[in-house]
Amino acid sequence: MIKRLLYPVITKYLNWDKVIIIYWARQVGKTTLAKDLFSWKEFLYLNWDEIDVQERLSTITKINLDSLIQNRDNIIIDEAQKIRDIWTILKIIHDYHPEKKIIATGSSSFDLANVVNEPLTWRKFEFTLYPLSISELKTTYNYLELASKIPQLMITWLYPEVVTTGSMKVLHELTNSYLYKDILSFWKIKKSDAIIKLLKSLALQIWDEVSYHELWQQCWLHPDTVEQYIEILEKSFIIFRLSPYYSNERKSIKKLKKIYFWDLWIRNSLINNLNPVDLRNDIWWLRENFVIVEFLKKMWYDENINDYYFWRDWKSEIDFLISKNWELHWYEIKYSKDKGKNLQYINEKIKLNSYQVINKNNFLDFVL
Repeated sequence: MIKRLLYPVITKYLNWDKVIIIYWARQVGKTTLAKDLFSWKEFLYLNWDEIDVQERLSTITKINLDSLIQNRDNIIIDEAQKIRDIWTILKIIHDYHPEKKIIATGSSSFDLANVVNEPLTWRKFEFTLYPLSISELKTTYNYLELASKIPQLMITWLYPEVVTTGSMKVLHELTNSYLYKDILSFWKIKKSDAIIKLLKSLALQIWDEVSYHELWQQCWLHPDTVEQYIEILEKSFIIFRLSPYYSNERKSIKKLKKIYFWDLWIRNSLINNLNPVDLRNDIWWLRENFVIVEFLKKMWYDENINDYYFWRDWKSEIDFLISKNWELHWYEIKYSKDKGKNLQYINEKIKLNSYQVINKNNFLDFVL
């Protein structure tokens, strides 16, 4: 079994008087991780997909909840985003039984990361379980094996079952179930063809700044609707936005953002291009997306949480910029060993504290 980097991170907080919330999309191993965290003790497992759980949680009272959790000190609530009034349930259990350890998992950050915020203020710790990271594979594969797998991983991505079985059918099922059924039905999106068209437009410009106005023209959606859909896709762990760095924060808010995909399999499926890397004309953009995602995984699992941006003007650009302790660290992502950009010019615009070129020859050293 592949050891998840989030396991020791959460373990440090299990003895705190807090509800543990783990979220991300389907099939990343949330349930497995939750059960592993309680593997050395008895726990109560509640899954909303089970009819009896739905019936017992249909009426929320302290007495009803007490009868459900009984003498169990450790509780896992799976698929929590589907449970009506889940925030109230968690609050009641926590307030009346602070000694109990609760782990709630869900595949929607909207319910668990936003609606929960008010009732569970000061009562929760939130964690993100990404698909497998390159660092998590180093205990299974040696350095050369990992290096040989990178090109394929940029096409099929890093879901645990896919990595362990090599099954492409799993990926197709995941895409059809999660993207086209779960998200569209969960958010009750009426114009499903419009949001798919929006996703395809985003998939074709992962390297570039995104204009909501241009997307509106391409998808025939109102700019406000475009922004709303992008937020839904972000909350559903399909895409994420990268803001531009600007010394004037107000100007930065107004500037265009870049949008990347957490899951390159979905991105590649949307544009119907599952060709190997040596037969693609978008390998540079795939590499940029891949490197940034792997860097973010490493940063969050290390609890090294920093602000991250890109930077661009009319003459030059920075692919990935980290702001750490009031210092700026620039990472230029390239596919080959091409020489870097004009450092003197960029330093005249913004003061950089470090600079590193990441290419296919040193990528693993960067993320391991």
